[in-house]
Amino acid sequence: MTQPTPGAPVPWPTPAGASTPRPGGASTGGVIVAVVLLLVALMEILVTFVLTMFLAMSAGGCGSLPCNDDLVSIGGLVALWGPSVVIVPAIVWSIVLLVRRRKAWIAAVVAVVGGAGAWALGAFLVVMGTR
Repeated sequence: MTQPTPGAPVPWPTPAGASTPRPGGASTGGVIVAVVLLLVALMEILVTFVLTMFLAMSAGGCGSLPCNDDLVSIGGLVALWGPSVVIVPAIVWSIVLLVRRRKAWIAAVVAVVGGAGAWALGAFLVVMGTR
């Protein structure tokens, strides 16, 4: 066994069960981008709820014109709940990735884009139902 050099710091032993951080994990910039995008995704849920109320008004002219009420109803439900169904699991996935020190900004981008896409699909169905 070698003797430590006098005055040199003694390395701390690694606790049992502890793992060393993996190289190539989440960087500080990646964590900041993920957190900001997750906050944007949460705000997107609120904005899409408000926009869905205005989207429901687009079917107001269906009283005098023939409309596909079922398609309007399905589109309204997709526009109302679709963003939440996409964003909430993506937020959970992103938090899991952040805890595991992985790149979580990808999940946050999926949350923002997927939520907007779900609302757009619902809006498209409502518009097609009113024609």
